Amino acid sequence: MIPGDVLDAADVARAVAGQEVVLSLFGVPYSWKPISVYSQGMKNILAAMKASGVDRLVCVTSGGTRPRYDPEEGFVFGRIIKPLFGRTLYEDMRRMEELVMQSDRDWTIVRPANRRRAIASGGRRSRSRQRHNCDEARGDALRSGIKLRSLMAGAFGCACVT
Repeated sequence: MIPGDVLDAADVARAVAGQEVVLSLFGVPYSWKPISVYSQGMKNILAAMKASGVDRLVCVTSGGTRPRYDPEEGFVFGRIIKPLFGRTLYEDMRRMEELVMQSDRDWTIVRPANRRRAIASGGRRSRSRQRHNCDEARGDALRSGIKLRSLMAGAFGCACVT
């Protein structure tokens, strides 16, 4: 891990140079104010990857990026936290995902879902639920007219590759 500020293009370029893969795991807390850290940070990462010839990107977003309510999210998260407290954060995460999906990099987006509920059930989620998360994530990409390379969704992930 190389420390730096994802909003500082020079820091990002130094971190990416000489690497084979970029694993992007950055975030900010909920805010009422507009958030652009995810999208601006990813613009810097993608530019640095292109400049350094790095093709492989794995980035983590959130199951909260799904714009529609899903009862599996739970009432408090899906109807209160996500649309009220997390609105600006998840909007910017969606912008970040779009930048990644539109890039010419070899990418994987990981959308962790509700791990707490999965852990409470012994770490098992039904295959049908994982499939639903994956299908929804895949649908988000396809509705945007983007060729899906790789996307993982669900508590412990399921891979969708086309």
